[in-house]
Amino acid sequence: MKIEGTRAAVTGAATGIGRGIALALAEKGAAFVAVADLDLDAAERTATEVRARGAKAISARVDVRHRAELEKFADLSWAQADGIDLLFNNAGVARVARAFDISDADIDWLIQVNLMGVIHGTRVFGRRMLQAGKKGWICNTASEAGVHGGSPYLAAYTATKHGVVGYSDAVRTDYSGEIGVSVLCPGIVASSMWNTGAHRPAELGGPIAHDPAAKAYMEEHGIRPEEAGRVAVEGVEAGAFFIFTHSHAIDLAGHRFRDQRAGSERRWPPGTAREAAPDTFDPNA
Repeated sequence: MKIEGTRAAVTGAATGIGRGIALALAEKGAAFVAVADLDLDAAERTATEVRARGAKAISARVDVRHRAELEKFADLSWAQADGIDLLFNNAGVARVARAFDISDADIDWLIQVNLMGVIHGTRVFGRRMLQAGKKGWICNTASEAGVHGGSPYLAAYTATKHGVVGYSDAVRTDYSGEIGVSVLCPGIVASSMWNTGAHRPAELGGPIAHDPAAKAYMEEHGIRPEEAGRVAVEGVEAGAFFIFTHSHAIDLAGHRFRDQRAGSERRWPPGTAREAAPDTFDPNA
């Protein structure tokens, strides 16, 4: 997917990785970038930065929990640019708590934003890409937590990110050759993820104070959001499915694979005859 001249939309683009993606798109020569976020003023600031880099840009307030709002965002994007070639489903939230301590409301919030937001965006924009008859590309932001499960105090967050990885892989299978799909799995990024609780909706308990320890940890150990954004855009341009921001991702994935292998070999030790993997199910066959 060559970025130059393309028309793109990015959710969660007011700050952090989303802003980094929007700026990287402009620097790579994208013609148009639609910037979406809950914070419209901050989204417009990102759009202004995009314009300063030579691309056209618009901003919109979008709550990705609601498919209707993504439909309106798509309507606006198509009206302004006569189509979208690239979608980055990047909006996400986090809540730090042990698995049994997190509230039901926070679990609902994480699922609605991190997982359903990706599903809504993929379906809304993907259907329009198919109708346009030109191969588009969708990049969904998951996390390193989407390929391993060992992060402490992030069980609910991890569940949503595993969902994003699995959903993205299945969409890639369903629309192979018609829509390209990538999944971004960043490590620690010095973004404002520590403060996403400021936007928790009233019906799910309202805003919550940020965790100073999380803020300090991310700022000390995280890579810059602009770097993460460049990695994401370069990964899409290269046609990659998995896009990682940190080299240690291979070790994290390896830990999970070793656990899986051990589980399999306990039942079927090396040298045991094994049946062939079944063919992929095709309901139209």
